[in-house]
Amino acid sequence: MRFPLVLALFVWAFGCNKNAPAPSGPSAPTGDVRVAPGFGEVARSGQAGGGVSDGRCAGHFPSAPQHRLTLEQNQLELRVEVDAPGTALWISSGHNHFCNEPGDANVHVGRGAWSAGEYEIRVGTSRAGSSMPYTLRVVEAR
Repeated sequence: MRFPLVLALFVWAFGCNKNAPAPSGPSAPTGDVRVAPGFGEVARSGQAGGGVSDGRCAGHFPSAPQHRLTLEQNQLELRVEVDAPGTALWISSGHNHFCNEPGDANVHVGRGAWSAGEYEIRVGTSRAGSSMPYTLRVVEAR
């Protein structure tokens, strides 16, 4: 009979206490992005690299996209950035693919206008088997 009471107190004290302070520092954002005009800037993070090198884009990418960017409306002056040197960026929508060459500089993809829809984003590296953290930013230029 004591075990359930002790377990309940442990869960309350360490997992369910509504008055517990919030964790300090920002948590790393991950995942998909859905935006509409006026959104400003959104950031997501992850690990660049993977085992896929299929000839469409120079670099080594994961087999599945790390992010999906959904534009609810046509977007003028949208910019996608990756802040890790040596990364490669692969953005696809349907049969359309945009790639950059992996290099030493950070990746900045500026496009005049993006059509509404879904874009798959993969962040790769120049060397097979390598991996590095990155931050992806989607910025609405003004």
